[in-house]
Amino acid sequence: MKNICLYFQVHQPFRLNRFSFMDIGNGVPYYDEMLNSEILRQVSLQSYLPANRALMKLIKAGNRQLHVNFSISGTALDQFERYMPELIESFRALADTGCVEFMSDTYSHSLAALKSSEEFNLQVKKHTARVAALFGKTPRVFRNTEQIYNNKIADMAAAMGFVATLTNGASLENKIINLFIDYQTFGKFHEHADVISTFAQYLPNEILLQNNHLLRPEGVTKLLPAVASLMRPQITIPQEENYDLRPWLNNDMQQDAFDTLYALGKKVRATDDDQLKQDWSYLQSADHFYYMGIQDPGNSLSPFDSPFDAFINYMNVLTDFSLRTDNSLEKKKITPHGRYTLEAGLYI
Repeated sequence: MKNICLYFQVHQPFRLNRFSFMDIGNGVPYYDEMLNSEILRQVSLQSYLPANRALMKLIKAGNRQLHVNFSISGTALDQFERYMPELIESFRALADTGCVEFMSDTYSHSLAALKSSEEFNLQVKKHTARVAALFGKTPRVFRNTEQIYNNKIADMAAAMGFVATLTNGASLENKIINLFIDYQTFGKFHEHADVISTFAQYLPNEILLQNNHLLRPEGVTKLLPAVASLMRPQITIPQEENYDLRPWLNNDMQQDAFDTLYALGKKVRATDDDQLKQDWSYLQSADHFYYMGIQDPGNSLSPFDSPFDAFINYMNVLTDFSLRTDNSLEKKKITPHGRYTLEAGLYI
C-alpha cells in the first residue's frame, strides 16, 4: 500500500502581442487578448471542464476516499474570471466537497524565488489571499513554480507559515509518492469529452482500487512525522533529468531578459500604479523565458516563430514597461530610495 498525493497544475500565462520597436512609448497593449481567450476556451472545453465533471461524478458517487490537489496560478485565475467565469464556479464546486485541496504558488508562475525574496513573498501572499477569497480556504501547503526547490525556497515558505513545501517524486523510504500532472494533459491528445472523462475517472479510481491511499498534502503532514532533514542547497527540478534551469535560463537571451526584468523590481514596488504592478506580475511568468529557449526551437507551446523573435518582442515590451515605470515615479516625485519633497529638497 502506498500513500499518494495526486496533484494537478493549472496555469495559463498572459501571452504577449507582437510588439515592435516602433510601438515603444505609444500605448500599445501588451497582451494578445484574442489568443489568450481562444487558448483558454479550447483548453477548458477539452480538458478543465470535462475533467472537473469527472472528478465531481466520482465524489458524488460516494467515493469519499478520493482526495486530489490543485495548484492554480494567479494568471490562470485572472483569465478564468476574464474569459470563462464558469471555470471559477466549477472549481469552487469541487472545493465545496471537502475532497479537494488548493495549494499556494507564486502568483504568476514566476521564477521570483531565484532572484528576489521580497518579490517572492509578495507574490505568494497575493496568491494565497486570492485562492482563499475564491475557494473559501487558506492554502497551508506551498508548491513552487515547476517544483523548483532548494533549502532557501523551503525556508522562505516555512517563514510564511506553510506547513510543507511540495516537490515531486517519492519520499524517504517510499512512504509517500507525489504524482504531478499538468491538468490540460487530459485533453491534449483526445478532444472528445467522453474520452477525457473516462480517463479522469479511471486514474484516481484505479489508484484506490490498488489498495493505495490518496492524500491531501496537509493530511500527509499530520499522518506521517518528519523522518529526516532534506538538504538540497542546489536548485532541483524533479521532472527534469538533469535537475537544472535550462528550460528557462540556459542561454544569453533568457538570462539577459531575466536580469533586465528583475532590475526593475525596486522601482515598480515604489509606485502606487496598480496597472503597472499587474503588468509587472504578468511579465514575470516563466513561460516568457521558456519561449526564448533554443533547446526546443520547434516548441508548439510558443506563440513566436523562433526563440529570437520571442526575445526581441519581450525586450521591446520591457523597454516600454521601464519607461512607464520611470514616468510613474516622476509624477509622484518618488525614487527607489524615498520620496522627494519640494519644500525641504530632501529625500525621506
